[in-house]
Amino acid sequence: MIGNENELLGVILEQEQAIPILSMDALLKKYEQYFVEFTESHEKEAVEEISVLAFKIADSLFGLESDYVDSISKLSSITPIDNAPSAVLGVMNYRQENVIVLDLLESNKGLIEELQDEKFKENKRVIILRNGEFKVGILADKLEGIFKTQPSLITTSSMMQSEEKLIRGFMQLRGFTVPLINPKNVISSTNSFKDLIIKEIEKHSSQAKKEKRSKKRG
Repeated sequence: MIGNENELLGVILEQEQAIPILSMDALLKKYEQYFVEFTESHEKEAVEEISVLAFKIADSLFGLESDYVDSISKLSSITPIDNAPSAVLGVMNYRQENVIVLDLLESNKGLIEELQDEKFKENKRVIILRNGEFKVGILADKLEGIFKTQPSLITTSSMMQSEEKLIRGFMQLRGFTVPLINPKNVISSTNSFKDLIIKEIEKHSSQAKKEKRSKKRG
């Protein structure tokens, strides 16, 4: 609809349709309005972009939304936890806090002694997730970098909606289909054995104190 009669110079008929002929000012206004709408739509798309941290576990590439990453640490000494699920490597001390270290593919299973070797763990990193009281870390064999994507480009399926699923979708990266880890489910998966781990930490801490006292006496 034309808001001002001065904007309308006339009307032509083409294939039984009336096409208005606009003045130059009206055309400029239309283009200006189109430009504003175009810019706003692209700004909205830019805002909806998310950052994804890409990393490798063994030879498999994974992604994790950067917003869920609290920090990234070098792998330090790990204390094994008796009777913990096989995906739990153990507990690592990070900035005076205990971090449950998970090996999601169990590719380092049985390699606790090797993980104490500086050369063996040189490139390994622990991706520590944002969590309230208890920190959870994912062991990565190599960090690949941070990449941008849009939520609309992440593919999901009904098979991934279960709370137990650790993968929330897939994204394309460098020609590869990369699974995106569901950080909330990774964290919640540790809740069932959190009390066990706390008890084990207290036990190891108590043993360490006893050993320290005995060394002083000796």
